[in-house]
Amino acid sequence: MNKKLYFFIPFISLLILCISALGACGRPVEDERLKVHTVFFHDNYQGIYAKITVEAGQSITLPANPSRTGFDFVGWMLSEKEDATVAYDHLQPLNDNITVYAKWQRNDAVSLVTLKFLNYRTMDEIYAIEKNSVFALPENPIYDEDETYAFVNWYTDKECTQVYDFDSAVSSDITLYAGWSKQKAYLTIDYNYIGSPAPVVKAVKLGEAISVDAPTRDQYEFVGWYTKPTGGEPFDFETPLDSNVTIYARWSRNAYNVSFNLNGGVLDDSLSLSYLVAKNTSIETEAETIEDALTYVGHDFAGWYMIKTNPNSEDPLPQEHLADLSSINDDLTVYAGWTLSEYEIKFDYNFENPPEQPAKQTIKYKKYIQNFSVLARDGYSFGGWFTEPGCLNQFTLADTPVVSNLTLYAKWIEDAVQYEDIKVNYYYDIGAGDVSHALVEVEYNGTVGNNSPQDPVIANYVFAGWYRDKAFTTKFSTSMNLIADTNVYGKMLKKYTFEAEAVNFHDKLGQGTSTNSFEEGLIMDHTFVRGGNVSNGYFVRELYYYGASLDFVIEAEEEETDAVLYIRASSESYQFFGAKSKEEGGPLYNFISDTDFKIVVNGEWEGAEPKTWLAYGGMYLPMANLVESGDLSTDKTPFEDIFIIEGLTLKKGTNLITLLVSNNKNHGGTFHSEAPIIDCIYLYSSVELTMFDYEYYLKDGVKRG
Repeated sequence: MNKKLYFFIPFISLLILCISALGACGRPVEDERLKVHTVFFHDNYQGIYAKITVEAGQSITLPANPSRTGFDFVGWMLSEKEDATVAYDHLQPLNDNITVYAKWQRNDAVSLVTLKFLNYRTMDEIYAIEKNSVFALPENPIYDEDETYAFVNWYTDKECTQVYDFDSAVSSDITLYAGWSKQKAYLTIDYNYIGSPAPVVKAVKLGEAISVDAPTRDQYEFVGWYTKPTGGEPFDFETPLDSNVTIYARWSRNAYNVSFNLNGGVLDDSLSLSYLVAKNTSIETEAETIEDALTYVGHDFAGWYMIKTNPNSEDPLPQEHLADLSSINDDLTVYAGWTLSEYEIKFDYNFENPPEQPAKQTIKYKKYIQNFSVLARDGYSFGGWFTEPGCLNQFTLADTPVVSNLTLYAKWIEDAVQYEDIKVNYYYDIGAGDVSHALVEVEYNGTVGNNSPQDPVIANYVFAGWYRDKAFTTKFSTSMNLIADTNVYGKMLKKYTFEAEAVNFHDKLGQGTSTNSFEEGLIMDHTFVRGGNVSNGYFVRELYYYGASLDFVIEAEEEETDAVLYIRASSESYQFFGAKSKEEGGPLYNFISDTDFKIVVNGEWEGAEPKTWLAYGGMYLPMANLVESGDLSTDKTPFEDIFIIEGLTLKKGTNLITLLVSNNKNHGGTFHSEAPIIDCIYLYSSVELTMFDYEYYLKDGVKRG
């Protein structure tokens, strides 16, 4: 062991020496770097005159001598004082930065005349004339390019009360001041509305009457010029100006924007839904044209309303909000009001000479027929209601919504005939063929009723109901009368995970609890959330401002009408204003409503604001657990899967799911809105779903968090 140690020590020493030598290669050491020094030449009355930089240890060549009216240059000194005596020796090697100062000697043979123009734009001018000589009258100066003041004379005092005599000899230094007389005023023309052209400024001669052309503005009539933006008096153009003044345009609306919201209705694209309407005129003709072309399955048009109503509600429409379209005097959006269509349902006992037929029912669109007792028929058992006399298609009253006028026919089963029990086979398929789930036996002409098997539970799938066909077009009803063995098929929705960090962050801004970020800066890694079970290791934060959003662009292979949406989310450092428990006595959650955090699926937008979004009831977000209240990044609560909605429709092709912050609940600092931190979304679907993955935001080698 000792021999090996003796060999190892010199080897390590040699290795360190080599590394040191290699580290020095290609970069100069401190002593080898080029050093330079600068001499700053100060003219000692205006500022820095020149500077000269040379290598350390070198001498310099002096710059050209400066000049100064009425003074002779003496030389460059090491002090700025007038009586400085130590001159700068420029032949000495320069080993440090230094400032030297010009020394001046007053020329006693001249007098200095300083002209001050008092117009806030012209620099003072200094003239040197022979002592006891006469200073020649200079050219009249100009106050400004608009000549708002006329030059009067030169004065010996700043107040311009003593006129200077240009015939007098100048025996000492003097200062002369330009005197001015106001001859014009500034007229500022303010068009006085948001987005207006910039105010126009004109120079107008005093004492002259002025005129200004009437401006124009879309949808407004010009009223006149006033002395204030609001209120004030009409400006008097007959009175000549004697000072600067601003006049403001006054406007009156002469046209208004009217928009028609179909509220679920469908209209031919050739008809416009937005109009510009002259003040106090009618738009009833346009409204009637829209009404005549408007359709909505299962609904009847009931007028235009000032508020949006629920087209599927059975409540009466609020007549106090009916829109008056006969005389428009404001911008407005009107909404189509709808009532549910009513259908007549007739019943036929479907045998000769029944004592009486059941009473007719009037049922609203997609509502259900009321069940009732049927008559007893000797030798027969009632076998349900069907849509044709031959009783081929059963109509189950309890779970089949009404969508048209109907006549339903009773089916009868002879009691004298003996029948075997009916077998109901339950299957599901998750890609490997039919899997037998359960077998239920019922009496002939009986129903499954409450004997349905438990729903299948399979990892990464959601069960979406039992159907009578593999295409999942007709749901199986447990109240259906069964007279033949039947197969039913479970619709299974596969889980698809779409990561928040994989959406498009191009030009996307983030606003955090104490920082702001840009593009990939919104992405954090799992170390920021201790034990958070972060999907894929990354999540998105810093959405704390109104309008912050994430867009998931989902491609669906076919249309899906039963999709289920979850969001995997949590919350960060603050207790939301709406924090509450899910149940009484339970832990506190940060609650955010479905209007404060909107989820928009293939919605309509008006600019940056959605017209429609999911009514999902809000989200309960896990509360951040701070070990120390001042630490914004310690011990965050893990993410949770939050159910949003089922029965979601995704169209074939491209679907846009937008998560949008829509609140201004300010917690101070940069925390301007309440928002979740987002890990991913889960979509359960029976059709194939994909999303373009912008993974390059994670491929820069930067560790997040």
